[in-house]
Amino acid sequence: INSLDLRVGLITNVEKFTEKLYTEDIDCGEAEPRKLASGLVPHYRLEEMPTRRLIVVCNLKPRNLAGFKSFGMVLCAAGADGKVEFVNPPPDAKVGDRISGEGIEGMPLSASQCDKQKAFENLAPLLKVGDSGVAMWDGKRLVDSEGRECLAPTVRNGFIS
Repeated sequence: INSLDLRVGLITNVEKFTEKLYTEDIDCGEAEPRKLASGLVPHYRLEEMPTRRLIVVCNLKPRNLAGFKSFGMVLCAAGADGKVEFVNPPPDAKVGDRISGEGIEGMPLSASQCDKQKAFENLAPLLKVGDSGVAMWDGKRLVDSEGRECLAPTVRNGFIS
């Protein structure tokens, strides 16, 4: 899981782009905010999005979504009932802090390595939300550098994508 560059982000600007897509500017602690598109219109009202803290996969190759070039992906939990919600970083984590698998060694791949090795596609099936809402990969908690866990607010025993 640590081959993915998971970072704490903060939405600084958001617009409705299509019937299903928002476009967001997300501060991930880099020189410029990342521009992302997410299919969250059915799950969040526009006014719920600004200043939202979340987790961003930062080392994915840019993808065109409905004509918008997206530079990353936000992590969301999905429940069996169809509910989708952001996976929240620890409350005290700073924008740009790295999120990793607890007790797992490894450094993030470059975007081209991540794409070539299909890292996200191979790792995603093991991303889950436990019965207490803790985000996990292969049974290991997703944590910040202080060991504080990432949580789904209400989804339990769900998947993360």
